[in-house]
Amino acid sequence: MATARGKWCLDDLDKAMQEVKEHGLSIRKASYKYGIPRSTIHDHVTGKIERVRHGPSPVLTEEEESELVSWVIKMAEIGYGQTRIQVTEMVKKILDRTGRPN
Repeated sequence: MATARGKWCLDDLDKAMQEVKEHGLSIRKASYKYGIPRSTIHDHVTGKIERVRHGPSPVLTEEEESELVSWVIKMAEIGYGQTRIQVTEMVKKILDRTGRPN
């Protein structure tokens, strides 16, 4: 996903930060290589800016979400498309199985 002001994406920022932190690439060279402003890379590398996820925390883990997606796709492939209520009930089953409140 490209930013509104620039032509770079968050994946490129992650790659640039990784090269700076782990491989010793200078911020200036990373900026040139990935087309991201030096100040942006610097702010993220030094922790001045942290990427946070806005909104409520996810209910399911990534693994549980993948399980849910696989189930929905499998049901659709055999001709049983699921309603919102049915998907919600499946989420409840997953949460009950792990003993977490819903």
